[in-house]
Amino acid sequence: MRRPGPAAREANLNRRDAKEPAIARPFHASTPEEILHGRVADADVLRTLEVLEARGANPDVGAEVRAPRFPPGRPWSVLGGVEEALALLEECDVEVLALPEGSVFYPEEPILQVAGPYRAFARLQTAVLGVLATATAV
Repeated sequence: MRRPGPAAREANLNRRDAKEPAIARPFHASTPEEILHGRVADADVLRTLEVLEARGANPDVGAEVRAPRFPPGRPWSVLGGVEEALALLEECDVEVLALPEGSVFYPEEPILQVAGPYRAFARLQTAVLGVLATATAV
């Protein structure tokens, strides 16, 4: 069976009696809005934020991103995703230090550091880790 083209999919989204299911999002990727509003945050981050908000707390924290180990036979890696990670944190009221894009780094070496009120950046934590891990391939 052939999949419907873009025009057919659009028509399918608007019909209630369509024979094939609507394909609203053919790719399982998050939109920039979903990422920036924290809709991709891990459940433990969201729960922590709930607790902090209920208590009226917003502690200053320091967070580091490190790769604890690399695949066997790979003693170093080349850092990617820094530009995207910095773009995610751009509007947060935090201090960010990071190795430059394309830097060679080793296990346990800090590649990105964030300091400031936890609630200012917590919802973006999962996305930051994701772009760094994906672009660096570790």
